[in-house]
Amino acid sequence: MLPAGSALEIEFSRQAQVLVGNAGAVDMALDGKPLGPLGPEGRARVVELTPTGFHVAAAVGSQECGNP
Repeated sequence: MLPAGSALEIEFSRQAQVLVGNAGAVDMALDGKPLGPLGPEGRARVVELTPTGFHVAAAVGSQECGNP
């Protein structure tokens, strides 16, 4: 978990999966290029990263932010 306004650099060689709890509030880049919107505000998403690109998927079995 990262506090608001934080930054994190992830190094990987083949693939990385990042669970984003609030897709609308996250700015993510791959090799310095912004990925664009990851999803709506308050929605969890899994971002799958590879050296050649990325895929955004709904977080299966996750609870939406702010909902019990």
